[in-house]
Amino acid sequence: MIAKSLVSEFVGTFAICFVALAVKANLSEVPGGLLGIALANGLVVACFATAAGPISGGHFNPAVTIGFWVVRRTSHREAVLYIAAQLLGAVAGSFFASSSFTNDPNVAVNGMSAVEMGSTVGAAFIAEIIATFMLMWVIFGTAVDPRQPKFGALYIGLMVAVGILTVGPVSSGAMNPARWFGPAVLTGDFSAMTLFLGGPISGAILASLIYTWFLREERTKMPESQN
Repeated sequence: MIAKSLVSEFVGTFAICFVALAVKANLSEVPGGLLGIALANGLVVACFATAAGPISGGHFNPAVTIGFWVVRRTSHREAVLYIAAQLLGAVAGSFFASSSFTNDPNVAVNGMSAVEMGSTVGAAFIAEIIATFMLMWVIFGTAVDPRQPKFGALYIGLMVAVGILTVGPVSSGAMNPARWFGPAVLTGDFSAMTLFLGGPISGAILASLIYTWFLREERTKMPESQN
């Protein structure tokens, strides 16, 4: 089962990074500008999370996996393997997006998460923490908590879109270390590592802990992540 889960995580993260880079690389042709980018990213997450839910749980995000690991919803081994599959998928998705739209691999810079003009690293860091906190909160409330109807993937995708619309002008709305890692490998630019690892991981851990400690149903044990 773990092999199927890893393939699912690889393919899902591949798709997310491919779409994220593709829409950024074709920014001038994306209908609605930022709204179009947000919808494209949100919809691909919703679609692939729905498809992968019964197989791997549809993490597609190292911050999400770490959040689940911190509250013991996944094992050490599974967390490491999931993150490895996600990072490989991110690199592959970024590579094929870059190759599809230009022969210059540095086009990945156009889709790489970055501090947007007029913002600061500090503001971007806070924005990533808050946006990923909201994303992880929605994941727990709609896809993990058994008290909710099982339409979690749709709401998770919508939250990704909302996050990009909200903090995109500040930090580009990564909320996912894999979305930064793939383009960073292609370009060799790891200068934003602290921002795009620390921000999303901090937000995911904080949301996981608060939801688990205070909001989960005590009389009904929440199901383990589907790995």
